[in-house]
Amino acid sequence: MKQTQQLNHLVPLATIVIPLAGAATAEQSTIKLKSGKEVKVVNVGPVYGQGMKKLAVELQYETELKVSDLSTLRKEADQVREVFRPDVEKANERTAIVSAVEKRSPGVVTKSEGYNFVFEKRSDGTWHCLDDK
Repeated sequence: MKQTQQLNHLVPLATIVIPLAGAATAEQSTIKLKSGKEVKVVNVGPVYGQGMKKLAVELQYETELKVSDLSTLRKEADQVREVFRPDVEKANERTAIVSAVEKRSPGVVTKSEGYNFVFEKRSDGTWHCLDDK
């Protein structure tokens, strides 16, 4: 995705994007995780449901991992969430989606799989993933 196209997706989230200067802006399309690994940010923006009701904010990133390895993917997504969380909270969001998409192979026809981890903030201030029991 071109930087200018990415900026178009970020503009509606100005309240989140400005604080995300260290995480994902038009000038910086990668984030550094606690492990030291860097991942490419594909998109940051709101997620709307029926009637244009805002449901969550999403950070979509590119992973080198296979989506089928959910255990390892979850560990990486948790690190991405930790980078994203302070800005989500600053914007008073209660639901955040960390969307991992497999790195696309080069070529004319490509296939890429992804997985969405949905996190909700509980009334006690803690965050939990809806995949957890």
